[in-house]
Amino acid sequence: MADRTRHYANCSEALRLAEVAAVRYPCVTMQVVDLDTEQTPLPEFIVAVPTYVLEGRVLWLGNPSSEELFARLGEVLG
Repeated sequence: MADRTRHYANCSEALRLAEVAAVRYPCVTMQVVDLDTEQTPLPEFIVAVPTYVLEGRVLWLGNPSSEELFARLGEVLG
């Protein structure tokens, strides 16, 4: 996977955040879309790499700090 993620500078951090979020929020299904291999067209609202989406809503464009991401998830998930 390292070879694929080197094309996008922020991908390694996005993968790390997704792994931490999956542990911290087990009720949320995490899906990482690899643009090098994904065959399905992306939704129109995906305009940056990475994009964090929850239930069709963009939470963040680019990489937030883990504190920022988890604060936002906490707001949305309650």
